[in-house]
Amino acid sequence: MIQCELNKKAEHYLVEYKNIKEQSSTFEPKGIFHSELLMAFTVAKELGVEKIIESGRARGQSTELIARFCKEHNVEFHSIEYDKNSPDVGVAEQRLAPFKDICTLHYGDGFEVMPKLIDEKHTLIVIDGPKGVWAQKLGLLMLKNTNVKAVMFHDTHRDAEDARPRLERYLGKHLIVSDDYEFVEKYKYLDDDCWEITNKYIDGYAPYKRPNKIMRSYAGTLSCVINKDIDSKVIDSYLKDVQHSIDVKSTFLYKVALKLRLVSLINRAYKNIL
Repeated sequence: MIQCELNKKAEHYLVEYKNIKEQSSTFEPKGIFHSELLMAFTVAKELGVEKIIESGRARGQSTELIARFCKEHNVEFHSIEYDKNSPDVGVAEQRLAPFKDICTLHYGDGFEVMPKLIDEKHTLIVIDGPKGVWAQKLGLLMLKNTNVKAVMFHDTHRDAEDARPRLERYLGKHLIVSDDYEFVEKYKYLDDDCWEITNKYIDGYAPYKRPNKIMRSYAGTLSCVINKDIDSKVIDSYLKDVQHSIDVKSTFLYKVALKLRLVSLINRAYKNIL
């Protein structure tokens, strides 16, 4: 599937998605937007997905919509949350209680839990936690499995310097995104309540805008890598690049620079030089 196919095929699932949206609980701030989930459902249907694995459940807003989709289409669903002691756990468990027959809740490190869930079923992976380079490492490791048909990364808008440039550089021809301008124009009306609710908690959060900042992307953005004909050497090179960044971010000096806000200053200077 390429971007123009996604933009057109999503129309076929609009009625179904709207029904799922209407049945679901209220949108949660910082959750995955409805237009983004429409993309996820379109990919799942078009690729004939038999299993969905979500990493990063939080309060379960997107988890509930995915669970409703999976129940409708008899798709196996697993959701992983890292922190069992998070205050969000109770909210998510209550929200997902009606879907115990379809949605299995896991707790633990996605790097340990997710590989155990991969089998012969055609699988879609949605990563909303961890973020940045850690999310990319997890997704890339999963892409080594041929039964993983696609991996989606949330919060990969055009200004996500830790993610989007690498995704485009290494896997651009296998990439489809929810912030594609044509896709946004066709389906952004689905997100009206998302913006309204988010703005009650984050002033100045709007399409192509964050507080005191103009953004190049419409919203948080789902980026999807379609796992078809990807050269294993490309994945290995990408993993090596990501691991280098992880090693740097794990150093004491980097943590000090981050605390002093020197990292963002250096990144801005570097962008200006380029």
